[in-house]
Amino acid sequence: MNEEKLILAKRVTYLLLHDTTAEEQKVAEDIARVLLSDVEVRVRQALVREIGDSAKIPESLAKAIAMDVEAVASPFLEVTKALSDEAMIELIPVIEEFARAAIARRPAVSSAVGTTIAEFSSRDTIEILLKNAGARVSESLCQTIMHNQPAGDHTLNLLACRPDLPSTMVDQLAAKVSAKYVEVLVSRYGLNSEHGRNVGFAAATAASGRYFESKDPEKVKAYVLKLHKSASLVPETILANLRHGNVIFFYEAMALLTQLSSRTIKLALARSGDEALRKILKRAQISPAYYERFERAYKISLDEF
Repeated sequence: MNEEKLILAKRVTYLLLHDTTAEEQKVAEDIARVLLSDVEVRVRQALVREIGDSAKIPESLAKAIAMDVEAVASPFLEVTKALSDEAMIELIPVIEEFARAAIARRPAVSSAVGTTIAEFSSRDTIEILLKNAGARVSESLCQTIMHNQPAGDHTLNLLACRPDLPSTMVDQLAAKVSAKYVEVLVSRYGLNSEHGRNVGFAAATAASGRYFESKDPEKVKAYVLKLHKSASLVPETILANLRHGNVIFFYEAMALLTQLSSRTIKLALARSGDEALRKILKRAQISPAYYERFERAYKISLDEF
């Protein structure tokens, strides 16, 4: 490494991190930007090492470091105090995946930052986030992960193991995790064991793709009622049947959940399409996170019906 540049990086960092005149600060920032554009990665690494976790560097400079290569950006993003939550939320959609993973490893990750990571990151990065005890698990983070990940996915199982899982998310999560993790939720949150088994059945149905094969309206209606009585008529189960072309199951499930007739449901959907579907799902008290999935599945089922 060029010895002169190493000395320069130390001097510039000293000016950046200590009380100096506005003019000196401006000169130091300009030199730091030049060093960050140096083709030699080791020069940029040296500057970042000198900066450490200081909160005193300008946010614009911190953002520039966040956009650098992994060897420079990752160590910085894991510890820096120069980026606010708002700045990280702004960066997450545009930085590289390794940089998102670095943010997920920070000693403390707020709910808002974690939710944004879950929205834009890969499965591996989401797992890093969920394994980080310093990451705050909120309802919005849970909803984002449950919306984006398929039933039975390992990220959902990791979510079930979090000691800070919001109690309001337990029932919804139990419908998507594997049977082993349903038991974790049952034991940790004191769910009624019968309810836990019923929810586990629903999750298994959705995850494995099993569905009610009969399309006889009376048989379907009886089966839907049976699921409802056992607290197993959950969105994933309805979607599993809809995806396999059993639109009659969907009509009967919506009729039961909305207290409308299946004929009314069918006519409303025929007349108003997606608009009617969203109103029906809302009346059935199904989370908006499922709306787009139901719209896609319903269109496919009509083609197969």
